Amino acid sequence: MRVNNKIYFLLIALLPITACGSAAKPINQANRSCTVVEKDEVKSHISNQIEAIARLDWEKAYTFAAQSFRDGVTLDQFARIIQRQYQMIIINDSYSFSNCAIKDGIFNQEVNFESMAGQYLLNYRLSKVENKFGVVGAEVIPLINT
Repeated sequence: MRVNNKIYFLLIALLPITACGSAAKPINQANRSCTVVEKDEVKSHISNQIEAIARLDWEKAYTFAAQSFRDGVTLDQFARIIQRQYQMIIINDSYSFSNCAIKDGIFNQEVNFESMAGQYLLNYRLSKVENKFGVVGAEVIPLINT
């Protein structure tokens, strides 16, 4: 009987852990700030794409997009999207990196662009699949003048 009590106690003790376990995110999916190494990798990946876009090297720039993005957007569509919506990348005078965080498994990197047309803040979203980064998208964040 004593063994059965121990098993019963163990099952009751583990019940809350297993009940919560299905909702818990894997460690690599946790919301957190990027590590120094991740920041460097993300900066390098985004910089390579920005430099290719600034040279109008669409084929090279497209290679830095995530496979999931390339599955739904052709090279020609990609070039048109950049030319129509992201001129600040093409004509930038400089750019710099600020906040980097991971949310729901997606890397979010803020990039500040400066050009004669003004200042822009973009939030780049990147996935990391099989240790390879890919740009999923970028969103222009409105700057608030104070």
